[in-house]
Amino acid sequence: MNILVALNDAYVAPLEVMLTSLFETNKWCKIKVFLFYSNIKESNIKKIKMLVEKNGHLFEAIFVSTNFFDNLPQIKRISNETYYRLLCAELLPENIDKVLYLDADIIIKESLKQLYNSQMGKFYFFAAKDENIDIDNWKIHKKLNIPLNKPYINAGVLLINLKLFREEVRTEELFEFVKLNYKKLYFSDQDVINSMFYNKIKVISLNYNCKSCLVNDNLIKYLLFIVNKKNRMDIKIIHYLADDKPWKKGFHSRYGRYFYKYAKISKNDEMNQHSNYNKHFWLYNYLYNKYIHKN
Repeated sequence: MNILVALNDAYVAPLEVMLTSLFETNKWCKIKVFLFYSNIKESNIKKIKMLVEKNGHLFEAIFVSTNFFDNLPQIKRISNETYYRLLCAELLPENIDKVLYLDADIIIKESLKQLYNSQMGKFYFFAAKDENIDIDNWKIHKKLNIPLNKPYINAGVLLINLKLFREEVRTEELFEFVKLNYKKLYFSDQDVINSMFYNKIKVISLNYNCKSCLVNDNLIKYLLFIVNKKNRMDIKIIHYLADDKPWKKGFHSRYGRYFYKYAKISKNDEMNQHSNYNKHFWLYNYLYNKYIHKN
């Protein structure tokens, strides 16, 4: 299984926790982790490499020159690393036909075998809907010229058909689109993928990109969420979106328990220091344990 990550020094520690969860839940295969980087300390690259190889897997770091972004407008709060997904077909080895991109702020809760082994056919991407966009769905669709019958996806978990993408898309087209539309691109390359390729995206189950923030502060949403039996039983990936991160003080999502579990396994004390996250969320915890499961 080929895995792609792209980050800077700020996300190295969360990445260690994510990779630990990936290795623990996917013992069915040999994994090769590709790291795209342009500004990471050599010591951090070695730390990631050591973690991957200690678990019996393969690692390759690929330097991404900042020259790729010289002519691109800089979007406030978005780093160059978020554009790296647009470069994967060009920078990854040509003998790789498929890769699974994963954000660093996620936890793999169960095996990804079924997702990764899916036949991608005519699609460039497999991804789940971005539920946080649903409230203002028509606004973002209008801004990005996406038909209303096409969902807006979250690119934090993205299965990529490299073979087909290389055959049909030129990197220059992607960056030209960015230059012409940068004022519309609040979520950088995620917006690019949604706007340019809405006909080439297959929507997968939300179980593969379950947003922790759906249940952070809205009890009604949480109650509606647990009614859905499929979602409550089969969550594969938990995504800690936005600023509410389990390694930050004040984090309070129901799904923090999985992050702290793997932070403990990875022996990452920095990521485990706020593990009393559920102190003020006893009702969420009660409902979860009563109606979902007790593991």
